[in-house]
Parts: sequence; structure tokens; C-alpha cells
Amino acid sequence: MTRRELLVSPVLFAQQADRRPNVIVVVLDDLGCRDLGFLGAKDLKTPHLDAIAAKSAVLSNWYSNAPVCAPARASILSGRFPARAGVASNGGELTPGLPTLGSSFKAAGYRTAAIGKWHLGLKPETHPNSHGFDTYYGFLNGCIDFYSHRFYWGEPGRPNFHDLWRNRKEIFEDGRYFTDRIADETVAFLEASPATPFCAYVAFNAPHYPMHAPERYMERFSGLPLER
Repeated sequence: MTRRELLVSPVLFAQQADRRPNVIVVVLDDLGCRDLGFLGAKDLKTPHLDAIAAKSAVLSNWYSNAPVCAPARASILSGRFPARAGVASNGGELTPGLPTLGSSFKAAGYRTAAIGKWHLGLKPETHPNSHGFDTYYGFLNGCIDFYSHRFYWGEPGRPNFHDLWRNRKEIFEDGRYFTDRIADETVAFLEASPATPFCAYVAFNAPHYPMHAPERYMERFSGLPLER
């Protein structure tokens, strides 16, 4: 099945309501191709992801459509090459009205959610809610501080601003570790209406810069170099 066929497949699922599968797409930002145990990492212990891989199909010949964030996400969501989705490089915006995972599954009667990092447009017409996602929780720009949820790039010439949203409303959760918040929001969405099939696009910003982590994770990997 091609990515484009996947986007229209909810139409087929809609004809067999009792057999429609739930779909969760998880994206990890800047993860290296050998940074998980089942992919060959010896220094990083990832037992839960390794367990999932052990009972799953591992696509060892699948490659990202781009080596940077926004274009790769545009392809995941649209099934198109980045330039044809309107996002040839970071800073582009996903073309309004383009069929996406959100809009295609929503049309088939699914509950849809985008949770975590967006980085595909700041305008009303390029917001996740405008691309078929009933629910959005996360940040819209390229990266944030994991605790204050402010845009964070460590450059003195760039403004520091707050960037955390529920749908189109700015919210404040200062001090709460964002990786945990993505997980909590995802679980809440999955459990909200179990009788209705769902499609959830879950975009973790970890391990992308600034690589903040709580002490419980620092202790778990205390024998590794700081950046690792």
C-alpha cells in the first residue's frame, strides 16, 4: 500500500464500521537511525520500544523524505513529496485544503487528533484544526523549552515567546515536562470515546534540541556523555 492509498483507505474502512482499525502515528524528532536498541544501539536502553518492534513489522528500507523537520512531517501527513505539499524546507506551510491523515480519516467518521509538535504553519488556514484534526494540543513553531514551553533556540537575536496551545487557544502549563504532557494528552484522547475509531498523530519533540530531561532520566543514563 502506498502512502497515498493509505490516505484514502478510510473510505474503505467506513464501509465496514466494525472492522475499522485505530491508527496512531508516532513521530520522534531528530532520533538517530541507530538510537534504539532494536536498531542496534548498545549504549541506549529502550526496552519498551524494542518490545513493540519484536511483535511488529520493522521496515528497514523505509527512509524519510527529508533530512529536516517540517518537510519530513509534511510528507508523513500528506503522502506527497515535501515540495508538492508546500513545504520544501523548514519554514514552509502545509498547503491549505491538501488531503491529510486528519482530513481523510475525519471524513470516514474517525475521531482525529494532532498532539505535540506541528511546525507546518502559523496561519489560521494552516493550523492543525484546519487540516482535519478535531483536537490539537502542542506547539506550532520549531522547538520549545521542555518546561516553560517558550520558543527556544538559544540565539540572542531571536525572540523568546510562549508557544503552547489547545486547539486555537493559548494555554499555560509552566513547569510541566512536555514529553510527559504529550503522553498524557494522547492517553486521554484514546480513552475519551473508545466506541469510535480514532486516528492520532503524536509528534514528540524529543530528542530534539534543547534536550531537557527530568532527573529520573538523567539518573537512568548517568554513565553516558551529556549530549548522548
